[in-house]
Amino acid sequence: EYTLQLRRQPKQDPRISVLVDYILDHPTKQFTTETLCRITNLSPSTLRRRFKDNTGKSPSTFIPDLRLMVAARRLLVTDARISDIAYQVGFEDPNYFSRMFRKNFGVSPQAYRENAQ
Repeated sequence: EYTLQLRRQPKQDPRISVLVDYILDHPTKQFTTETLCRITNLSPSTLRRRFKDNTGKSPSTFIPDLRLMVAARRLLVTDARISDIAYQVGFEDPNYFSRMFRKNFGVSPQAYRENAQ
């Protein structure tokens, strides 16, 4: 007997969509769980669950990944110093930024910029 398993896509929660837009508009802001909960009017556990259902990632993974994407773009379109870009996207330690960048993209920020040119 053959049964077809359909995975139901969770409905997009408009509160999470608003939150994601807010995060995209403010990539350098330091977000606390309390801030995210206040924006969405959700409890911490509901926020985490719905955020992951809607984005595939937890807020604590999504936000740094977003910052790294913004930084990668800035590395390509500006001549700003790497440490300045790190600060601009909300990393307080340029060395930590470089480690996270390498972990995410497989190359250092410097090499990423050079490879693109």
